[in-house]
Amino acid sequence: MFFILSAIFFALGLFYKRTVVIFLFLIVAFVFGNGFSNLYYKYGLYAYDFYFLSFIVMFFYNSIVGREKIYNTNLAIPIVMIIVYVLFSAVYTELDKYFVRDFRLLLFLLECFVVYQVCRMSSGINSKVVMSLVIVASFSNIIYWWLSSFGLIGYSDVYYNDNKFRYFDLSTYICSVYIVFSPLFLFKFYLNKIDIISFSLAVLCVLVSGSRMVVLVSIFFFMFVYVSNIKKLVLGGVFLVGSFFIIYLKGLDGDLLTRVSDLSFDVIKHHLEIRYSPFFDLVQDFELYNFVFGRGFGTTFFIPWFEYRSDNLVPVNNFIDTTYFTLFAKFGVLSLVFIYFYIRLAITVLSSVTALKPKVCLVLYLLCLMFVYAIPYQSSAIGIFIGLLLVFFRLSEVRTIKSSIRVNMTQKAVL
Repeated sequence: MFFILSAIFFALGLFYKRTVVIFLFLIVAFVFGNGFSNLYYKYGLYAYDFYFLSFIVMFFYNSIVGREKIYNTNLAIPIVMIIVYVLFSAVYTELDKYFVRDFRLLLFLLECFVVYQVCRMSSGINSKVVMSLVIVASFSNIIYWWLSSFGLIGYSDVYYNDNKFRYFDLSTYICSVYIVFSPLFLFKFYLNKIDIISFSLAVLCVLVSGSRMVVLVSIFFFMFVYVSNIKKLVLGGVFLVGSFFIIYLKGLDGDLLTRVSDLSFDVIKHHLEIRYSPFFDLVQDFELYNFVFGRGFGTTFFIPWFEYRSDNLVPVNNFIDTTYFTLFAKFGVLSLVFIYFYIRLAITVLSSVTALKPKVCLVLYLLCLMFVYAIPYQSSAIGIFIGLLLVFFRLSEVRTIKSSIRVNMTQKAVL
């Protein structure tokens, strides 16, 4: 399946001007959850990477011959930094599979660059396409969750069998971003049926993910963007209570509700200690210069709990479940360069938003996610930028409608 998917994505990337919408529908509909990684992951690559690789090759070729314009993203700085680390690390680090897998950092930035370029292209994406994509993304995840919850899908990994009551993949991030920034376009004019359906399914998609952080940041930052008066605060409260009530009805034996709602200090402290322990074990051997420059490309962590999950799962990994400590182990304080330019590019995608509040919201949203996810290494992480892409196109249509209204009002005033 990996090779078939990779070939399809590669072919779509070669004709990117005509296949952006097809690519988006395919990537939101397919199972990109970690439990299905045997279908889409090999040799450190995800199947959808081949779309971006062929896209980049064709895009730069078209730029050279004058058919495309490259919009500045300032990603040259972190990319050059990574290349320098590759060259220096190659001298004293074993060139094994873990060294190669760290190229994910470079590929991740390039994929974000591609999504940004798509924002600046005329790709035929309107509000109906956006809402259709959100519906497909949400509905497919809900279906996969339902099949998993009722034991109709099995996993070879013990961890995913133990957590079959939830399902998380890149569509979860797409729906989360869509929810957070929906007040910028859903409540500006009027709500039609497809608006209500897409938003409601997006909420369900986030809830069935069972991710405490994603659920919390989605709700909190939705309220942050949405609430400006008491009436909206009440509506937001109804949304919050209703969401948990729905998931309680749908959850099997309350497993999903318990996971999302069990946020006591002791529970959080326990999970964070486990999550970050491989980093603290590693940092004990740091020299002073490691705190500034890190240990370089190919740095790995020993993950003791991998051993219980599968006899075939090696307890060594390129990352742990946090962006901050993962990158700090490799780049030291200079890891802030990578994080800064990633967030800066995300803000640039929403450059059409003039208000400061949504941009602050986006920064805080990403910073929160980075506490519990190694964003650059996640197969799902590209969903954040795809979600921003969909928000961008919805906002573009809002601006067009506003312009039309202003023109009509001006004409009526003249008459």
